[in-house]
Amino acid sequence: MQVFADLVERSEGLIAAVEAFCHRFDRPPERITNLVPDVLNAVPQTGLPSYPSFEMLPIRDGATRDSWGIVVRCPIGVSSSDMFVYWPSEMYPDSIDGGRVRRIGRWAYVAGM
Repeated sequence: MQVFADLVERSEGLIAAVEAFCHRFDRPPERITNLVPDVLNAVPQTGLPSYPSFEMLPIRDGATRDSWGIVVRCPIGVSSSDMFVYWPSEMYPDSIDGGRVRRIGRWAYVAGM
């Protein structure tokens, strides 16, 4: 899971960009691409060849009325829907949609969904 711990560090700028967008426009972006060019110069990539893209994930985690999240989808094999998620509240349950949650820094890896 070291690759995901490294991804946590690389994602700090993206999280700051989404928060800046929220502050500037009073709402989260619908897609990561909406951060360009107002907040970022280019669409960030994860740095993981198998899972290269960040996506916005609208969520309701109980922390705020209009919450948001970031997800990196990590399919392993044909039927897996593992994912790596960030919620601004950083309050992750023990499971999400039946998948086990493992906290990695400010993010959570959801396995076995």
